[in-house]
Amino acid sequence: MENNVQVSYKYTPELAEKFVFFNMYRRKPMTAILVNIFGPFLGLVSLIITIFFTLDIMTLVLGIFLVGYPALIYVSLKSTAKRSVESNEALRKEISFTFLKDRIRENADGVVADVLWSSVFRVYLTKKEIVLYLKANQGVYFLKSDYDSQTLFSMEDAILRGVDPKKIVERR
Repeated sequence: MENNVQVSYKYTPELAEKFVFFNMYRRKPMTAILVNIFGPFLGLVSLIITIFFTLDIMTLVLGIFLVGYPALIYVSLKSTAKRSVESNEALRKEISFTFLKDRIRENADGVVADVLWSSVFRVYLTKKEIVLYLKANQGVYFLKSDYDSQTLFSMEDAILRGVDPKKIVERR
């Protein structure tokens, strides 16, 4: 690739929230199924059993908890993401990423770090986002609506050329 592309990146509470939800639900679809479908289903079954058969207070409490569990998770994740950005000075600083032929260069406050494409853990390319996991627990969330089409094309081109295809998950 002849043209390197450089993008600026700054965590905001909204971006952190989107990344947390991506990490929880889109990256791990089974979690979404368990939390949003299976849990409330068991809760409804518990409520039906309680109301029509047993009138057991513990089953009633369990049913109410399981039905409300997805809402509890949603509120908890949202507030955690917001607090993490607001309380961590490093997350609020602007970082620039340069997509090079063989690596991605990260520049934060004059500290430069290079990550070879071959060592990238995983990349998710979706309709709305590009998510780079530089390590298993360290990701960078790029919202596509924040960048113009030429920049997005160059970013995706660098990723597709540099990252092992087995590490790229496309969900378009």
